[in-house]
Amino acid sequence: MDLSTKGNALFMKTISEAEEAMSKGDAKGAFQKFTEGRIIQRNLSAGNIQEILGTTNSRECLLITIRAFAHACQALNSTVESFIAAALFSKDLEDARAFLGRASGVAEACFDLASILKWSLNKLTDSEEDKKTSKFGEEAINNWGRVLIRVTDIMDEKGLTAPTGLIEMAKREGLIK
Repeated sequence: MDLSTKGNALFMKTISEAEEAMSKGDAKGAFQKFTEGRIIQRNLSAGNIQEILGTTNSRECLLITIRAFAHACQALNSTVESFIAAALFSKDLEDARAFLGRASGVAEACFDLASILKWSLNKLTDSEEDKKTSKFGEEAINNWGRVLIRVTDIMDEKGLTAPTGLIEMAKREGLIK
């Protein structure tokens, strides 16, 4: 099992723990777990960059780069989730709005990364290695779409201006179904 696969398993476990904490109303615990998830993905992305520096094979470099993009996308998704957790459990309305604004901004910033990742996945073949990398990238994109819709829905519920135009653009590009 490679580093990306092991690290992603740890990430998924951490995110599950964060979501469980949110469902129990433990904002601090959820925020901490989402932050841990972000750090895991950031470190995995940095590890992929080190791998790229060590390869001379352009095909291998492409696969590693896609994994690095997917890890970076997941790190940003975790950042959005941590801001959502902070907003949902904030006692102060202004703080909640500020956290939702940050969540929205990070989700919007991740749009270009998800778009580049989707474009890169279209360059892969049907080989087993490519299929594994493609699945990994698609999970990151799907998670981003879910997080973007979630922050948009919460902002709508709170009467804030939500990035609904971004959702339409993402749907046109095939990033959100």
